[in-house]
Amino acid sequence: MKQVTKESKVKSLRTELRKIGSNARHTFTGIFEKTGWKDGYRGSVQTILLLDIKDEHGQVVTDHLWFNFTRGFEAANPMEGDVLQFDARVSKYIKGYMGYRDDVYGHPIEEDYKLSRPTKVVNLTHPERMLDLPPLEKSHSKEEKDTTPTEKQLDFIKTIAEELEEEPPEIKTREEASSWIDRHIRLFDRAKQHDAYLDRVNQAKDSYLSGRSLIEVAEEMGLTVSTIRKYKREWETHKVTQAQ
Repeated sequence: MKQVTKESKVKSLRTELRKIGSNARHTFTGIFEKTGWKDGYRGSVQTILLLDIKDEHGQVVTDHLWFNFTRGFEAANPMEGDVLQFDARVSKYIKGYMGYRDDVYGHPIEEDYKLSRPTKVVNLTHPERMLDLPPLEKSHSKEEKDTTPTEKQLDFIKTIAEELEEEPPEIKTREEASSWIDRHIRLFDRAKQHDAYLDRVNQAKDSYLSGRSLIEVAEEMGLTVSTIRKYKREWETHKVTQAQ
């Protein structure tokens, strides 16, 4: 029997979000667990953790999601165990390790789904605790109107462009930077995977040509003999191509 891990269960549930799609906003519920903090572009941002997220039909779409602790969640005045209702839209995002350290494993770059821009938050468990918060005054400060790309975004774009051997683009807004990163991070990931594959093929080739048998090469690299045979076909085909 196939073992169902926590990670595979979460991944299976997140596919329910993908099925809902992002064309319209939908109503969801979740159980308030706790608040927390994360690093943002302008400093620390307070967050909120909801468990057992369900759609309007009562179907569980994911076992947990983190949101920014928005004005709506603040007005709901939740306590642990309270069921909160809110409207949101399904959106896609990129997660995983995006650096260059070879010793970081288990966090591949991949697409995942979340709920974005929650509104109309209601505390279903204790509606009497809802707060009537005054509207926030709009700030006209230069910082609030600043939409230029962050230094972190520009550095990341420059790094990816260099790895892909492209000229860094002229990015004028944070939204443009985010879109560029989303498009190119998949190319970057595929390039890294291809380079790693070629490294393994060349390692197997050098070991084999030094006099080791296919079985010895497989044991040395911790791979199967069939994989080493596949690598052998790769470098032999490459040699034939060069000879032509």
